[in-house]
Amino acid sequence: MNSLKLLHNPKYWLVGIAVSLIAIHLTLVSKTAPTFFLGTSILFWLAVASRIWEKRDTLSLKSEKFSSFLGATIIICFKLTHKLSSSDRNFNSFKLN
Repeated sequence: MNSLKLLHNPKYWLVGIAVSLIAIHLTLVSKTAPTFFLGTSILFWLAVASRIWEKRDTLSLKSEKFSSFLGATIIICFKLTHKLSSSDRNFNSFKLN
């Protein structure tokens, strides 16, 4: 029953999302980049985790309207650019030569 109560805490959701994204990043680096990039990436994520651990008592997980709007705008821009770039590829495949 205690594990269900933990799911309502946003800190655990944030940690889960962060760990998932780090795992995806490290997997992609290990498969596509030269081998020394993997060591550099692991070192980078360890440094980030160390800094977050040092500031864990003073971190605030509250969000304001401006930051939520900015985040939504960035996501929409990425989605639109991805959609436009994929539609350009579709048009290029139908050249009239």
